Amino acid sequence: MNKKALRFEDMGMFFLSFAVIAVAIVIGTSIFFPYEIDIRDEEARILGEKIINAIIDNGLKEEVLKDDFNILDEADIDRQILTNGELYFKLEIIKDDEVVRSFIEGNRDLEVLCDINKDNRDNPKCFREEIVVDYTIRIISASNQKGKRF
Repeated sequence: MNKKALRFEDMGMFFLSFAVIAVAIVIGTSIFFPYEIDIRDEEARILGEKIINAIIDNGLKEEVLKDDFNILDEADIDRQILTNGELYFKLEIIKDDEVVRSFIEGNRDLEVLCDINKDNRDNPKCFREEIVVDYTIRIISASNQKGKRF
């Protein structure tokens, strides 16, 4: 019996298998490619809540009002993520309509962009909250880190 490695009749099955696999890859890619993930709302909220949790413990923590208080260390936030220009927060501690202490970190332009044309999907997303304990605590946090297209 004389056997050859490739028969001409098998070529059709080879190309059919190749075509089925190629079509499956194209369909799978086209289903998931157009989705864009936008987590800016959640990221701004999480940043704001981390800061609030760092300064409140059954009322405002006493050390927050001291000059040597480092809010980033207390909230376990790396300063480097705030220097990329995509994140921002402003925290004001107010007593009797007077700002007693404030913390501002990140790109300050994001606060202004939050208030301009909120319907524009390219503008940063913001989180605002006001909490009244012994003091009034007002926080604004913003994120403009756009998700990647998958």
